[in-house]
Amino acid sequence: MDIYVLEHSKMGQKGESLLKLIQNTSLSTIDLLVRESIQNSLDAAKKDSRCVKLDILTGTCSRKELDKIFTNITDALKKKYPGNEASYIAVRDSGTVGLTGPLCEADVKHEKDFGNLRKLIYEICEAQPEKGKGGSWGLGKTVYFRVGIGIVLYYSRIKLDDGSFASRMAAALIEDNSKKDSLLRLAEQKNGNFYCGVAWWGALHHNGEYTDTVPITNEKEIAKILDIFDLPPYEGEETGTTVIIPYVDFDKLHDNANTQSFEIFNNYSLEEMINLSVQRWYAPRLYNNNYKYGAFLDYRCNGSKLRSSDRAKFFDIIKELYNDAEKGERVALYNEFRNDTCAGYLYWRIVSRRDLNMLSPNNEPSPIDYLLKTNKDDLDTSNPPILAYCRKAGMIVNYELRGEWVSGVRPTREDEYLIAFFVLNGDNIMLDNPEVSLDEYIRQGEKADHMSWQDHVLEGHKYKVVRKLHNHVSKKLKEVGAPDESNYERRNDSALQRMFGSFFLPPQNFGRLANSNRSKKGNSSSKPSNKNRKTPGLNDIRIKYVSENELDITWKVILKKKQKNILHELLAMTSTSIHAKEWEDEKTGVGLPFPFNINSVYASYNDEPLNCKLIYSKNNIAYGFEMDTRDVSVVKKEKNEIFCRMIVDCKDASISCNLIIREAEK
Repeated sequence: MDIYVLEHSKMGQKGESLLKLIQNTSLSTIDLLVRESIQNSLDAAKKDSRCVKLDILTGTCSRKELDKIFTNITDALKKKYPGNEASYIAVRDSGTVGLTGPLCEADVKHEKDFGNLRKLIYEICEAQPEKGKGGSWGLGKTVYFRVGIGIVLYYSRIKLDDGSFASRMAAALIEDNSKKDSLLRLAEQKNGNFYCGVAWWGALHHNGEYTDTVPITNEKEIAKILDIFDLPPYEGEETGTTVIIPYVDFDKLHDNANTQSFEIFNNYSLEEMINLSVQRWYAPRLYNNNYKYGAFLDYRCNGSKLRSSDRAKFFDIIKELYNDAEKGERVALYNEFRNDTCAGYLYWRIVSRRDLNMLSPNNEPSPIDYLLKTNKDDLDTSNPPILAYCRKAGMIVNYELRGEWVSGVRPTREDEYLIAFFVLNGDNIMLDNPEVSLDEYIRQGEKADHMSWQDHVLEGHKYKVVRKLHNHVSKKLKEVGAPDESNYERRNDSALQRMFGSFFLPPQNFGRLANSNRSKKGNSSSKPSNKNRKTPGLNDIRIKYVSENELDITWKVILKKKQKNILHELLAMTSTSIHAKEWEDEKTGVGLPFPFNINSVYASYNDEPLNCKLIYSKNNIAYGFEMDTRDVSVVKKEKNEIFCRMIVDCKDASISCNLIIREAEK
């Protein structure tokens, strides 16, 4: 195939920047590849396809013929990557429409007529426009170039409007152009004065004043290249796309797949790690005949399906929760949608180790290990709640073990797990935007890596859907996630009993700083002295009992100087002040979850909201928060007051609490 090297131009992209477009360092390369490639295939499903068949293939091939494909850099490949064989990964789908659309840019008649071919191979930020599909950024495809050395081959077969079939193949390179040993530099291949690190291979195409490349369409030439990888061409009525990534370091890819270096996965093969990733993110659509929004995923690895005995029981439970979500709790939000108040459905189950096949003879890993979220040693003898969530496209956005989705939800005991799934009611219509569905609103608010949901401004209206979902979901899970207190081992020594004296929460004592001054009479003052004080002060503290165990607390923070972040922390007050970490310590403290949990927090300066980030204990209890004050301007001779409010759950009315604030560490 012939080469075309990208020329530097105004506002043009370079390889170095393209490789950084998805700035996700928390997921492994395999996870990113699986999430992106499978979503691309599912989005391209034929309208009449009940399933999309997808095979992830791993193999090796001879370098002799492989290097020749990439004209003008063949010698550079041999020099930089010596050897007689090359490993590759291929993602092959069928039951999809393939890489449709014009072969060359000159044939694009309308800005929306790029087609799958040009969007995937030649364009950046050309996203999937169809509602209910995967991404809205068009950046995920850059993942392909991070798997190997930056070279990717694309092969596809499509059905034309006249009923005939056509094949097309092209290759692309994106590499870090700043490196001295980049392939295009070694081969002295540049277009203009600079190396951009981007090139394409195909058939030469003369387009007016310059020469470009377009995909090759000769069936024999394509078959010859496929034969290098021992891959068959599509035949008969079959259409689909195969993405081939050559020059892959399998060992590096395998080691990277286990992001937390869990010993249990050290003996897993690369194929097993791929299978695990597919289950982790696509359990809702994997072999799921009940999937109702289009084609389900009929997956294989090297030609073999995942048998029931090969699948993790945890992910089978995740699929069951997804299928039965509408039998669960209806999560209603008001003043957000035009007709129905339902934002989605929350279904959960408390399962045992036996339910998860964690007992012999199966001895499956725990769900925490499968999610590669945290080290088991950090969890003590209890398990955090596990919440999965997704929208129509069926890819699990993320699993939440701590944070706003599960704020205040207590861990279960060692032999139990609370597993929940939230499924978005995507067909709902936004209140002030009748043309936008809830699914589309959430889709537009996802970042390029699709790992979280965020509220955003839609045509001038700022919604609070995601924030409300966090509050409603965590509140419902708190009702089912709290373990029976009688099952917790309690200490009966007299010293601990003295700690649980009859201390309540008097407003006049709440809010003093750790080093607050006392009056001559010995009473604590709710308005600390500001003399020579550099730390922020507290003022106007008000406490309202919302219920027997819930407090609504407001106060004002007085800034005396410019500060980056202010840290607020609750202390439990018995005979002394006890920090949450000390309280939950089994050896030196009480050994129980901290008795105060912050449900929600709000802060504003001059009526402008400030960002607040909750801080959690090892038992997933929110005991404090950081308030971002970087944008707060401190003006002399003015009050410089920040209004703060939080809702606090009080688990034990016999224990009072204290609030301390200080500037967070830089």
